[in-house]
Amino acid sequence: MSNKLIVVSIVLGLIVFQAFRISTDAGAFVEIKPVDYGRCEKLYGPPGSEDINVDRINRVAFISSGNGREAFENLISYGSIRNLS
Repeated sequence: MSNKLIVVSIVLGLIVFQAFRISTDAGAFVEIKPVDYGRCEKLYGPPGSEDINVDRINRVAFISSGNGREAFENLISYGSIRNLS
């Protein structure tokens, strides 16, 4: 009986340790401080914007887009890559 209790205790201890390690790696115990980045403004871009990559040096945003409504209605739809500067 005591051997079973020791094995169960070790297994439960390992599970708790692993759960704590995963939670720490996921940032569950990190304190988030509020940051004010300034003002925001709404920018109008292409329909169906998906991925946005920002080139901070040249201050350009590359936006990949595809009109999902045309694809849903079985119309020919071509995606595009646009830039917003």
